[in-house]
Amino acid sequence: MSIIEKEAPERVIIKSKKDLKEKLQKGLDDINANRVYSMEEVFNEIDNI
Repeated sequence: MSIIEKEAPERVIIKSKKDLKEKLQKGLDDINANRVYSMEEVFNEIDNI
């Protein structure tokens, strides 16, 4: 297990095809509900991992 896998939040780690599909669907649901973030916010979050 890499350092990223140890430190990354559970919501960004893909464990299986089913997990990937569920996370992609959640992302699409968030987009449709206008729960989105700017690229700057995303990269700031990544830098804090």
